[in-house]
Amino acid sequence: MMPPKDDAMTKNLPIITSEKVADLGGRSQLRRVAYTFPDQTSHAYDIFDLRKTMQGSAALLPIDDEGNIYLIEEFLAAEGKFGLSLARGGIEVGEDPAVAALRELQEEAGLTCEKVVPLWAGCVIPSASSWHVHIFLGYGVRTVPQTGGDEFGGTKTIKMPLADAVANVKSGKLPGALLGLAVLLAAQEVLG
Repeated sequence: MMPPKDDAMTKNLPIITSEKVADLGGRSQLRRVAYTFPDQTSHAYDIFDLRKTMQGSAALLPIDDEGNIYLIEEFLAAEGKFGLSLARGGIEVGEDPAVAALRELQEEAGLTCEKVVPLWAGCVIPSASSWHVHIFLGYGVRTVPQTGGDEFGGTKTIKMPLADAVANVKSGKLPGALLGLAVLLAAQEVLG
């Protein structure tokens, strides 16, 4: 749910004075956008975007009847190590976010869910990126053939009690912001 628009948030917006795009290859680009503010000060911002062939990404946190969640152990390139994350990937143009989340779960974990419930949708870092993510909680977990996937170094599916995941998020042992958000929202949804 978006907060109500406040006039202070929408009036006196700066104007764009220039914009340059650097194609980073793959599915991303970097834009340098220069703004001039009403007080005549100017500043350029570097903004990370997904390419126009994607409409954001979708992530799914599956939970079974015993209260276990399923995470993906994969190579986290920005950190240069393997770590835990959500099954997540790009939403193709015209694709439903829930369908994309289920596709990514099958590709990365060889799992599917009978029912998906939206937990959150929004911009990850609105000051520096236009990257929008849809996070879902999945019920009715079952194994299916693992297909495709584009994770280099492979993936491994890790089963963990939701209560342990909450404790690990709070202690910093599960440090990813999207994973932490998904775990805490899932706990609120499931545990009340």
